[in-house]
Amino acid sequence: MSVTLLPSDVHVAPRPAERSICSVPGRNRFFWVKSPKAPTLFDAFTAYVLDRFTDEYQASMAEAEFYARIQRAMRGQLVPVEHIKPMREAPGVFEIRWNWHDYVNGKKQYIGARLFHMEKTVERWIIAAYLMCKKSDTDDLSTYFKQTGGAKAAKRVVEESEPDHANAWEEYQSDEFTLA
Repeated sequence: MSVTLLPSDVHVAPRPAERSICSVPGRNRFFWVKSPKAPTLFDAFTAYVLDRFTDEYQASMAEAEFYARIQRAMRGQLVPVEHIKPMREAPGVFEIRWNWHDYVNGKKQYIGARLFHMEKTVERWIIAAYLMCKKSDTDDLSTYFKQTGGAKAAKRVVEESEPDHANAWEEYQSDEFTLA
């Protein structure tokens, strides 16, 4: 007796059309495009994600996971689609993904973050320009437009800042290793 598998029986993540250097082993440099509200990656996380948490413990865990994932991106160790994927609506842009939970009045609520960036493959540079947070209390269509708009904004900001990148980009120095 043979068994026929249906497509719904196979649980394999779709292969991204474009591969990120964040998932190719090696050392990457990570840059944040400075903005008035977020001149550093730390400022961006604080401004756009940290304040969305009401539970201090969950916020602390999310912050640790945020920086650990950035460090894995710098080593080229992110898992495609689960941790990183190309943005179809903004060619050349990738998103690094986080999914957390917070507790409000004893109820578990979803909080997700998306860090949009472009890459210089030869130099192995990750240039991030937009960090967004999404919560379970937002409708899917609004979230889609916010995410798509964020990816497109990141592309524009990276491209506009590139000629003056020495002044416009803040290099993130991981505690784990420093690149020259």
